[in-house]
Amino acid sequence: MVNVAVVDDEIENVETIAKYIRYYEEEKGGKEAFRILKYYDGKDLLKRFDKQIDIIFLDIEMQYVDGMSAARKIRKVNSDVVIIFVTKLAQMAIKGYEVEALDFIVKPVEYYAFELRFIKALNYLKKHEKKRIAIYPIGEGVRYVLSSDLYYIDVQGRHVTYHTKEGNFTENGHLNEVEQNLSDSFRYCNRWCIVNLSFVTAVGDGTLTVAGEEISLSRGRRDEILSALLSTTRGER
Repeated sequence: MVNVAVVDDEIENVETIAKYIRYYEEEKGGKEAFRILKYYDGKDLLKRFDKQIDIIFLDIEMQYVDGMSAARKIRKVNSDVVIIFVTKLAQMAIKGYEVEALDFIVKPVEYYAFELRFIKALNYLKKHEKKRIAIYPIGEGVRYVLSSDLYYIDVQGRHVTYHTKEGNFTENGHLNEVEQNLSDSFRYCNRWCIVNLSFVTAVGDGTLTVAGEEISLSRGRRDEILSALLSTTRGER
């Protein structure tokens, strides 16, 4: 699912783009699904910013916090989100390069102009796609985590815990089910823990240091871990 934010201080403009997104979704016969998040000012966007957002249609001229100011602040915490400016005057979008905006649309927004930019944004996401893992924390809904933000995963009984940059999240399950969704940068360090080699900083006789934490390392796994780390290091040269 692609998360799309629409930001404008005029409700009509927000609803127009939201309608276009749903129309595009219907045109594709449900092959692509979109979650739409609506914000009614740059201030509102910054206050309720969702880190799962993939694309932002961002109005430049807004009453409290304008689009350019909001984009600058967002770029400090998220360098990957796709930004498409929406403006009444094309020259207003010239500064878009400062925040690495992908494109802009001139108001009033027509469907054809929207579709061209939307397809461009979706293609950009596919080209720069990072592996996302769906987690179902106990008592919550679904949460998506980039595998590159995942330190390690361990299991106790039927509870699997993901240790990530965003915190720890526990769901019901088994490690062998989780393993199927992981990239080659992950390895078992013992029977109940899988680590992301990207965050391994030290290998001892019976422990690994992962993101500052010491984790038990089985004797039978040590050579495999060392070999994988060596291969990773060579590949970076």
